[in-house]
Amino acid sequence: MFANMAFATPLPGNEEEMKEIMLNFAKTLQGSPGLLRVHVMKEKEGNALLGISMWESEEDFNAGMARANSVPSSGAKSEAIRQNPTVVRKFVEVIV
Repeated sequence: MFANMAFATPLPGNEEEMKEIMLNFAKTLQGSPGLLRVHVMKEKEGNALLGISMWESEEDFNAGMARANSVPSSGAKSEAIRQNPTVVRKFVEVIV
C-alpha cells in the first residue's frame, strides 16, 4: 500500500476556494486504477487542509497523478492563494 499526504494552508479569506480546488482534484482521481480512497480534511483548530490518497502501489499513484494532472485544473490559482508551498509526504506500508 502507498499513501500520499498533501498539506496546504490557504491565505486568510481563501479557505473555501482552496477547499473546492482540493475537492475537485480529489474527484479527478476517482476511478483511477489502484486508488483505494481519497479524502480532503480540514484542520480542527486552524485553516490547514489535508489531501490524503491511498493506493495499492506507488506505480498506481504515479499513473493516477499523471492522469489527474493531464486534466485542466486550478493549480496556478492554488499556488496564488496559499501561504507557502504545499508540503507533500509519501508513505509505504510497513509489513511485519
